[in-house]
Amino acid sequence: MSYGPELDRLAARWADQPTSTCFAPLAEGLRKSGALQEAGAVAVRGVALRPEYLPGHLVLARIY
Repeated sequence: MSYGPELDRLAARWADQPTSTCFAPLAEGLRKSGALQEAGAVAVRGVALRPEYLPGHLVLARIY
């Protein structure tokens, strides 16, 4: 599902670079769009891959 050009760009970037920190703004944008399940899945996977990245944990907390 498309949520706009910015989120599509972030999703494509994250697909190309799964260890990138762009998962946090992607998950936050999805959360703000109301796609909580998708946002949670992105945030959980991103935090698992980058546990040292604090903004990812903050986004995940907002989703929960």
